[in-house]
Amino acid sequence: AHERTHKHTAAQKASTARMVRYWKRQDRREQAKKRRQRMDLVAKHRRAIRHLMRKFHWGRMKERARKTLWQIKTEKQLKAAKGAVHRALSLRMQKEKKGKRSTRIQQALNNKKKAMARTRHLARFRTLESKKKEKKRKHHKHRTKFLIRARQEKGSKKIHAIKATAAFHAANAERKYKRQKVYTKQKWHALQAAKAAVRAAKAKALALKKRRAALLARVRREKGRKKAKRERMHKRINHLKGIAKEKKAKAARTEQYRKKAIGLNIKTRVHKALLKMNHALKVTKEKKHKAGIRIHKERVHKLHAKAKETKRKNRYLTREKHVKATKAKRARARRLRWWRKVRAKAVKAAKRAGSFRRRRRRHSRRRRRRHSRRRRRRFSRRRRRRHVLFSGRRRRRRRRRRHAHKKHHHKKKHGHKKHHKKHHKKHHKKHHKKHHKKH
Repeated sequence: AHERTHKHTAAQKASTARMVRYWKRQDRREQAKKRRQRMDLVAKHRRAIRHLMRKFHWGRMKERARKTLWQIKTEKQLKAAKGAVHRALSLRMQKEKKGKRSTRIQQALNNKKKAMARTRHLARFRTLESKKKEKKRKHHKHRTKFLIRARQEKGSKKIHAIKATAAFHAANAERKYKRQKVYTKQKWHALQAAKAAVRAAKAKALALKKRRAALLARVRREKGRKKAKRERMHKRINHLKGIAKEKKAKAARTEQYRKKAIGLNIKTRVHKALLKMNHALKVTKEKKHKAGIRIHKERVHKLHAKAKETKRKNRYLTREKHVKATKAKRARARRLRWWRKVRAKAVKAAKRAGSFRRRRRRHSRRRRRRHSRRRRRRFSRRRRRRHVLFSGRRRRRRRRRRHAHKKHHHKKKHGHKKHHKKHHKKHHKKHHKKHHKKH
């Protein structure tokens, strides 16, 4: 056999071992991640299928669906299962529908009639609306001069239009009240409220302008913005909406003529401003979404590169037979663990959906008494240790007796042991709600 001329030094061996350890650790982490993902997926599939199974009310199909529940592992299989379920349902529906052709035809005719009537009604409504609009246009011709410029210029110029109309309304209102020469206290208050509302509209327009500019600048600056910022923005918008709402409520509480003169116009302006803001938001959202997709692509690319690297390293590992063997063993153990977990969950589910008698036993008074918190607290070890009866000389004597010719820290249980249970779980966490059903 060919003998090696060069033998590894201790340092080299150590470094190799370190590398191997590192790779193993990486591998373990990756496996754990995959396992987590798989578990998530499985849970998702369970949910989906459970949701589908709600639609079944007949025997064998339900049983079959339940069987598929434990076999699904991938997205593809889930889709197939869903398809099968839907097909089964549609077949069932068809079967039920057969032999009722005449009624179906009748229904179709009725639907057609209804649709015709609806279109007629809508057409009529539309003409009425257009007539109303025409009337308004004629009536409010003098207002257009304030808006023509706004229509011609784009973007933030509309904000100026809002301000202009607000100012116009304020002036009108003031003139109107001055002409009447009757300054009752109520009217004065109404006028102040109107002015305040106008001021609010102006402020709103300004806020909108600033917000829009800030938004655009931010989009240019950083595309992948954080979630918190968006939420804050929504909060602000809701706040503004709330303010507008309060203003509107105030306006409504005052006299009727005041409402007609100013409130409605302001309402429309504020609404338009809000619409604009929403549009700006939507645009930014779309941009951000695109940025997110790009970032996701980059991340996937990085992950693939990493995976390649890991493969290359694993090739080095697979040269050693014992490593391969341990890998196989671990994989098998992992699978077994997974199955055990899944089965345990199945058993739990079965218990949850158990028989009436078992359920009654589980919620019986006797069981409640025996497993109550009060009882557990009353007979806890800590409490006994603290108790007077078990203090001092007696306790020491009992300790001595318990530990006589005992090594390896094996304590005797209190009292007399009835049955030896294998794998006795000590403290069962009762309220451990991790997987909450999301229905």
